[in-house]
Amino acid sequence: MASVITSPDRYAAFISYRHNPRDRQWALRIMAALESYRTPKPLLAEAFPPRIGHLFRDEDEIPASQDLSDQIKEALVHSDNLIVICSPDTPSSRWVRREIELFQEMGRSDRIFPVLIAGEPEQCFPPELLRRRISREMPDGSREETWEEIEPIAADVRPRRDESRARTERRAVLRLAAALLGCRFDDLARRDDERRKAQLRRQLGVAAALLAIAGIGGLWWWDANLRVKTQYCAGHGERWAAPFCVGELSEAEHARTTSFRFHMQGGRVLDIARVNGREAFPWDDAPGYMIRDRDRIYGAVVTRQLRAMGIRDKPIAPASPWQNGFAERLIGSIRRECLDHIIVSGEAQRKKEGRAPNHRPEKWHLQLQNIASTKTSARMSRSDAAAMVSAE
Repeated sequence: MASVITSPDRYAAFISYRHNPRDRQWALRIMAALESYRTPKPLLAEAFPPRIGHLFRDEDEIPASQDLSDQIKEALVHSDNLIVICSPDTPSSRWVRREIELFQEMGRSDRIFPVLIAGEPEQCFPPELLRRRISREMPDGSREETWEEIEPIAADVRPRRDESRARTERRAVLRLAAALLGCRFDDLARRDDERRKAQLRRQLGVAAALLAIAGIGGLWWWDANLRVKTQYCAGHGERWAAPFCVGELSEAEHARTTSFRFHMQGGRVLDIARVNGREAFPWDDAPGYMIRDRDRIYGAVVTRQLRAMGIRDKPIAPASPWQNGFAERLIGSIRRECLDHIIVSGEAQRKKEGRAPNHRPEKWHLQLQNIASTKTSARMSRSDAAAMVSAE
């Protein structure tokens, strides 16, 4: 395991890149992702550092100076690793190639990690990345420095068709983080995936709790302000022109007595209706039949309640209101009181109505100004009077 020195005079990695907009953007993204990465807790128990540390980027760290090469060398000396942003423009950068050479000359060829952002490896890797300085022990006991051809494994962030761009970038960041921390990539990837799933579960739990609280609050607000509630009371009063309930009744109590039904919404009384309890009479004295109209108000609830009370339901025939005695009596009263009378408004209407077949001209006291429409004798003969007396 390689420890990471995070003191102010040490850098976890030196980021080398071609100074063009695309490469600079990727250098900033890689730098921000690595510096903000937190090591999973299971790896902390194995003595890995909690953070990767600070990374060096020349535009952030080096002030304006005429002697730039000496400052770059000093930064490379104080860096534990070298990250090279590789694109088709990288091999033509003299500074990037020189930084790789200097890092190799320090004996850290195995701590160089390329990041492939575009193009193919053969056109993006500088020649210095394809070789490594090694030290060989000669037969006479001396050591010789030689170069060995290698094929570096880059952290690839190029877009892929089989996965999302965010997943590709995340895997590349984990590969670099594993190299900088000194742990195995599969261990870090597995622990990081477990941590992300645990975070997702916590976030879902918090979201579910917030939704439950919002739902309960919304339900309480609807119940307190919008829902129409029914309340049964033995009586009602009025205070400041606002009705109020007197003697609230339970469901069983209001069913056995006459009560008042309150419809309330948000503490306001919408309407009051007087209702008769369905159990106002004893069960033993319940009527045997109930004659009713075919109105939709008599639904399944009414029929089930009548059946439970032992009352036989007798709806009248369709379009036959005269079969209902109460309705027939009301209709007859309306006809006799309102339709069987003729209101005479003048002489012309009186003469017209006099020709009606139901007109009785001998009832002079019912005519206009008590004048009969036909001349009748003011006196009755003795024989007619005697006949009427004998008939009585």
